[in-house]
Amino acid sequence: MNASSMKNVRLLSRCLITLLLTATANADTPVERQSLKGIQGVYVYHEKLHSSLVAMGLTDDMVQTDVEVKLRLAGIKVLTDSDLLKTPGGPSLYVNLNVLTSRSGQCAFSSRVELQQGASLVRNGEVLPAAVTWSTGGVGMVGRSSAVEFIRNDVKDHVDEFVNAYLSVNPK
Repeated sequence: MNASSMKNVRLLSRCLITLLLTATANADTPVERQSLKGIQGVYVYHEKLHSSLVAMGLTDDMVQTDVEVKLRLAGIKVLTDSDLLKTPGGPSLYVNLNVLTSRSGQCAFSSRVELQQGASLVRNGEVLPAAVTWSTGGVGMVGRSSAVEFIRNDVKDHVDEFVNAYLSVNPK
């Protein structure tokens, strides 16, 4: 391995360690699951994908469709913009993807799926417009050639975790 390749490996390793250290713990506990009880549907949105993900072939529409299909197949209503405005608490499923690629063809990535909804503070009753009440996510490393499929499957797995949590407190 030449010096440039070693530098790329070290950089990706540092980035992966940083992602691991800064990633919050998954919040799929009984308490977090209770925050999903009674939600009639969720609005889906995600951060605009970084240009490096788009260059690899992943599109915003792919992510949006993957998430919405998983929810609909599970019987969870996907809220439209107008539905969201009429739904108490404005429950929204938020997806965030980040990636760092190296010249050697490796991709370090992080993925996050969160349920955000209106909440109030116990200490004073102040209403927050949005708070994360359930979340999951992870980090990984994959070769650039298989990154799109791998990252899409990773997001789908996180949405499956949400579906299972949701259905555990909202049985059909």
